[in-house]
Amino acid sequence: MKYKCDIIRDLMPLCADDSASEDSKKAVSEHMAECGDCERYYEELIHGVDLCGDQADTLPSGYAALAKRIRKRNRIRRGGACLIVGIAFLLLANYALGYRFSAETAAAQSGKLNPTSELLGTYDWGKVRFFFYESAASYDTVVSYRHWNGWRSDDNYFVWPKYPGDKGKVLVTSGIYFWDYEKGILIFPVLSDDPDIVKITITAFGETKSADISSGLLSVLAFENDDPSFSDHTAGYAYDEMGRVKYELKYDESMVRWSWESTG
Repeated sequence: MKYKCDIIRDLMPLCADDSASEDSKKAVSEHMAECGDCERYYEELIHGVDLCGDQADTLPSGYAALAKRIRKRNRIRRGGACLIVGIAFLLLANYALGYRFSAETAAAQSGKLNPTSELLGTYDWGKVRFFFYESAASYDTVVSYRHWNGWRSDDNYFVWPKYPGDKGKVLVTSGIYFWDYEKGILIFPVLSDDPDIVKITITAFGETKSADISSGLLSVLAFENDDPSFSDHTAGYAYDEMGRVKYELKYDESMVRWSWESTG
C-alpha cells in the first residue's frame, strides 16, 4: 500500500466532511480498496459512531467532534425527510377533502358548473368570495370560503335561469342573501344588455347604493345586516341618460327571485 493506515485515517475526517482535496479523496479510496480494516473504520466514521471510546489514546481528538457533527447532520436529514413526507400527506388529504390553494380553483372545481360557464366577475366579503358565472341556460353564483388550510367551495349555490322574455332587459344574475355567523349580506350582481341604461340604484336595509352601468359588464351592489331573520324591503331603479326610470326592481315570491320590470 502506498500510504500507512495512520495517514489515511488522518484524512478520513476531511473526506467524511467533504473538505478534502480530490487527490486526498482518491488516496483514501484507493487505500480502502486494499485495506478492509480502514474501510470498516471509515464506515463507522461516516455513520456517526463514537470512535473515541476504547481507542481514545490512539485516535486523533478531532474524530469525536466529527462523529458528533455527522450524527447531528444525519438527524437533521431524517427529520427533514419525515417533514417532507408529512407535508405531502397533508396536501394530498387536503386536496381529497376539496380544499384548494386559490378561491378560483375551488370554485372552478366545485362540480356546480358546466362546460359553457364563463366567469363574469367576483365579489369579496371577509373570508368569502362570490363567483358570478354565465352559462347558456343560466346565471350561476358559486361561493368559495377561506379556511385555515385553504379555499373550499361552499354548499351554497345560487342559480338564476335565463328566460326568453329577459332578452333586451336589465338582467339580475341573482339576488343573493348569505349569512355567515353574526352577519349577513344581500348581493345584487347586475348585468345589462339594454344599451339605454346608464345607472342603477338599489335600496336595502335602509341603505341606498348606486352604480354606473355599461352594457355587457357586471356590476355588484352589496348590503350588510346583522339580523338573521331576513325580510325583503328592497327597492331598485334603472335609469337612462335622461334620468328617466326604465326598470323597477321587484321581488317575485312565486319565482323566488328579483327581476327588473319595465316601467314603459
